[in-house]
Amino acid sequence: MFLRLLMIALATTLTQTVPPLSDWVPSETGETRQRRIAVSDSERGTQRAERTVLAVVGKGGEETAYWRNTRWKLEPNRAYMFRTRLKGEGGEGWALLGATAVNFDFIPTREWQTAEYVFRAPADTREAFIRVGHWLWRGEILFDQPQLVPVEVVHTRYDPLTLGEGETIRNGRYTFISRFDGDLSNAQSPLREFTANFDTNRWAFSPNAQATYRHFVGDYRIRSGVARLNASSEEGGALAIHLRKDGERWQKAYIVRKRGAHEFKIPPSFLPARTLEVRFIGQSGFIEIDSYVLEAELERAPQSVLVGRSLTLYPDQQRDDIRVKPIALQRDAQGQWSLLAEVASTAQAPLQARPFHQSLADARTPTPVGEQFTRLAPNQLVRIALPLPEATAKPQESGLG
Repeated sequence: MFLRLLMIALATTLTQTVPPLSDWVPSETGETRQRRIAVSDSERGTQRAERTVLAVVGKGGEETAYWRNTRWKLEPNRAYMFRTRLKGEGGEGWALLGATAVNFDFIPTREWQTAEYVFRAPADTREAFIRVGHWLWRGEILFDQPQLVPVEVVHTRYDPLTLGEGETIRNGRYTFISRFDGDLSNAQSPLREFTANFDTNRWAFSPNAQATYRHFVGDYRIRSGVARLNASSEEGGALAIHLRKDGERWQKAYIVRKRGAHEFKIPPSFLPARTLEVRFIGQSGFIEIDSYVLEAELERAPQSVLVGRSLTLYPDQQRDDIRVKPIALQRDAQGQWSLLAEVASTAQAPLQARPFHQSLADARTPTPVGEQFTRLAPNQLVRIALPLPEATAKPQESGLG
């Protein structure tokens, strides 16, 4: 099921300005050019028009060529969406999209298509930049209107727990399943920070590069657990597994070598634990991990099944007299999902606030939700539950405010 929300005052549409081509500089390797072409977008109903696009050409003699954006700067640990339209003539390799530290590989077709992905930036972004280019491609790839949009990824709150996509508590067992090839790529809730590269659907560890996950179950407490990894490739690589319980000292527990599936039990010295942290650190060579699963038995179980859900919120227009900060997703006893948000008035006079939905496929006319208004005094901060529209089988964009 799909739902894209634009937060209006929070927003969930994309009205971001495309940066000028002067913000893009070519790489020192390979062939790059700018081309004037005629384009149209039947999905968005736009007219056929001429504009300049970025192009890279691969002839087989070089590994890569790309255009680098000089204006966009990534904030550490921030979530973003990168989007571009592209098409290509040729084959063998693929297009390189997005951040160097969190790259997305995409195989172009002869027709224009849109590629986009959500990602979290690394803890150190000083050397990271945004690019569009190719790797081992033979032929030409065109890129039209690349966009980088800061987004908010919110997860489900079951006080005091927060569970995101891939996390469940069922029958006394906590489970986390990485979904690196899903909508969130590396931006799932338990990820705390990382310095390793993330490539499309897998972690890539070189020496001293790390990724840290934090699994919090509160008073349910983990009493035993098993972690499973899959190393999709390696070149003389070794990966150390460090563990920590409840904020205590980090300790090395295991070393992973060779390709294939690996499984290890959480040692008794790290149990029981309200919080279990798992840190993967590259030791030597190069090793890639495309799957991480943690299954843990709990000391006691909640009365109901707790299922994590995550939602990506895209920025849209905001009113000058009101600020909306998303907090978490929540589900009521009837199964209705809502977004819990902090709403603050900056107006000089009282305001009346009421949640609304807005279909972005139709005319942009908001539909009020519920009959009750919330009165906001000047400079008052309140929490409001914004009911979510129903998810659909096909991707859709909806506004929420």
